[in-house]
This record gives sequence, structure tokens and C-alpha cells, in this order.
Amino acid sequence: MTGISKLTQIDTETAGEGLESQLLKESHDHVKSCRAAIEAAEAPIKIEEIVTMGHRLDEYSRLIDEHEVDLLLMRTKDEDQLAMHGLAFPLAVELRKIPLLML
Repeated sequence: MTGISKLTQIDTETAGEGLESQLLKESHDHVKSCRAAIEAAEAPIKIEEIVTMGHRLDEYSRLIDEHEVDLLLMRTKDEDQLAMHGLAFPLAVELRKIPLLML
């Protein structure tokens, strides 16, 4: 947002709201596609969607404990990279108490 704020032809407030909205929509859409695949497989799995902004490890740990999560599914590949994005590795190292499915 700092970079966008330097472009006088772009309304920073509108851009920030639009960017946040789009990022959350993409996350919700990803969960929706995962839910559809799990339901199509008739797997007896309870899916609880939690989409938030941020990336703090302590927030992940808190949510895992609070919701008694058995499996954490994460989209970890950036479109422009061959390897996982920067947050995936620290999460894999820090969150060793539950299985992780990194797509």
C-alpha cells in the first residue's frame, strides 16, 4: 500500500479496500473448491473456514488450539515461484503438532 500511495492517479483508500476484498475473496474461493472436492469424495471431515489477514505464527497456533484443528491445509505455492512461498517453511517448522497439507 505504501507503493500505491505514491501514485497520485490511484485513490489509495479505494485501492486498499479493493485489494483486501480481492485477497479475501480468493481465499474464500480456495476454501470453497477444497470443500467441494472433500464433499465429492464423501470424506467424513468437518470443514471450518477461517479467513483472516496477516501471517503471524502465534495467530495460527492460537486458532489451531482454539478450534482443535486436526489438519491444516495451506496453499503454499506462489504462481511466479517454483517453490513454496516464504511463510510456508516457517509454518512447517513451527507447527509440528498437527499434520499439514501444503498444496
